Amino acid sequence: MLGAATLAGVLLMNLLRPAVGYALPISAGVTVYVAASDLMPEVNREPGVRMALVVFLGAAVMFALHRMFRL
Repeated sequence: MLGAATLAGVLLMNLLRPAVGYALPISAGVTVYVAASDLMPEVNREPGVRMALVVFLGAAVMFALHRMFRL
């Protein structure tokens, strides 16, 4: 079962290689949000959409850095 899952993962990543460049900045923004919300509990108490905008801004910055430096 593990061998089949590994093979399926390799084949799927080969097909979706162009999408990785877009998925990494999004996952980086989510990671920054999770880290910030765990390290600073007051972030969870803040009402409104401000934190969502900060997460989106973080993802946008990571995407821009990716596009600038082709990492």
